[in-house]
Amino acid sequence: MKSKALFWVPGAIALILAAAPALPPFSEAAIAGPGRMGGDRAGKLEQLNLTEAQKAEMTRIRENTRQQMQAVFTPEQQEQMRQAREQRQRPNITLTDAQKTQIRAIHEESRRQMQSVLTEQQQQQLEQMRSNRPQRGPQSQRSEQLRSMRGQRNQQQ
Repeated sequence: MKSKALFWVPGAIALILAAAPALPPFSEAAIAGPGRMGGDRAGKLEQLNLTEAQKAEMTRIRENTRQQMQAVFTPEQQEQMRQAREQRQRPNITLTDAQKTQIRAIHEESRRQMQSVLTEQQQQQLEQMRSNRPQRGPQSQRSEQLRSMRGQRNQQQ
């Protein structure tokens, strides 16, 4: 049973990473976090009170991120993702280690760029919204640790 669970972990990670281009960063779904697509999402982005210039910059960053992500996938993977979107299903593609590394780097850079668009107050507000969302199991604990480490790193820069 444990081996079956371990077999699905890489697939789940690949699925999350593959679906990420379809979800623009800082959207209500991104603020809600992976696996928490339901619930009260409405109004989360509006709570940050982004200016028109900030909204335009976020759109530019999301588009750039989407293009970078598309370049990582093979034509076959892109076709699988397109078909899954049409069928409103999650794509089931296998990513190489190199692709996973590239995708993580793209996401980290996108997140860094978007953070730089926000004012200090908006950054604090976003972090507060993230910390107020319900926690889920060991993965959430790890996510919280990573968020804490990122916050410390950002403060040092």
